[in-house]
Amino acid sequence: MRPEGPGVLRRGVRAVSPPVFRSSFTERLWRSVKYEEVYLNDYRTPRDARQGLAGYLTFYNTVRPHQALGYATPAAVYTGEVTLE
Repeated sequence: MRPEGPGVLRRGVRAVSPPVFRSSFTERLWRSVKYEEVYLNDYRTPRDARQGLAGYLTFYNTVRPHQALGYATPAAVYTGEVTLE
């Protein structure tokens, strides 16, 4: 008898993430989040983690220069302060 129910996958069936989660942009973003924020901090509570990640993502978008954007910030590109060539 085969096990059935929620969370049980049949042989040959793979869980596949949507294409948006396979993009190189997303992979690179999460690598940066892990190495520049998560692994460097010891969050005591989920609230601490949310606050730390919110602060990091604000930094990532408004302060941290990005090589792919000509060392501009995503916020500067988005608002039109900097144009990409």
